[in-house]
Amino acid sequence: MGLFQRLTHGRLVKPEGATPQAVGSDEGPLARMAKFIPGEVVAGYLFFDNTLKSAMPAGSPPAIGSKNFWAAAALVVLCWIVSPLYYLKMEGDAAVKRKHAIMASIAFPAWAYASGGPFVYFGLHYPVFAALGLVAVTLLGLLF
Repeated sequence: MGLFQRLTHGRLVKPEGATPQAVGSDEGPLARMAKFIPGEVVAGYLFFDNTLKSAMPAGSPPAIGSKNFWAAAALVVLCWIVSPLYYLKMEGDAAVKRKHAIMASIAFPAWAYASGGPFVYFGLHYPVFAALGLVAVTLLGLLF
């Protein structure tokens, strides 16, 4: 926390004088990044991602351009749009809401890609890019 604003359970939190050790260094980068995204969006994304995954035919992955591909793409885009809107609709300080909305719009695509989801079963997931995205967004979060 310290100089930076963090999210706890999808709600706005103003920075208090916390030390870096109190931030929770035992969390992984994926969990830390998820704190920038509203919990409702994360839960909805994971639910529908698992629903789409269970609807996939067994065996070879479906082709890009199939109905399942477009459903998964719509899910990612919808959650990406809803993430910043969630914070902008909350009550509170406009500057804090704006910073959280900006960070959520940056963090969601990186988190969704790093968590795998539709990117894995359509053959579009590369772990190196996922790791680089996690590091980049986590470091970018330090600026907010």
